[in-house]
Amino acid sequence: MNKKKIDISEYYTWIDQIKAKTHSTRTKIALSANSELLHLYWEIGKEIVAKQNKSGWGSKIIEKMAIDLKHEFPEIKGFSRRNIYAMKQWYLLYSQKFEM
Repeated sequence: MNKKKIDISEYYTWIDQIKAKTHSTRTKIALSANSELLHLYWEIGKEIVAKQNKSGWGSKIIEKMAIDLKHEFPEIKGFSRRNIYAMKQWYLLYSQKFEM
């Protein structure tokens, strides 16, 4: 096999293209993850409102949810009582205009 010497300028052009593709893909992954989290938070807010309306549960359910979700998903920081309450409020505020 006859190996050719690397053209360094060709290599740098090529590696810059690979780096650009990698940066682009990382950005797309981050945006996709954020979109999915927003969808999850919307669904949680929707579920809380539906359950409270149907079953008559009060606000204590949010505190119980926070404890249970933090226990199940300790690596996720978004399941505090305050954040879950905000999910409900976000859903209530925007659900009439922007049902997903």
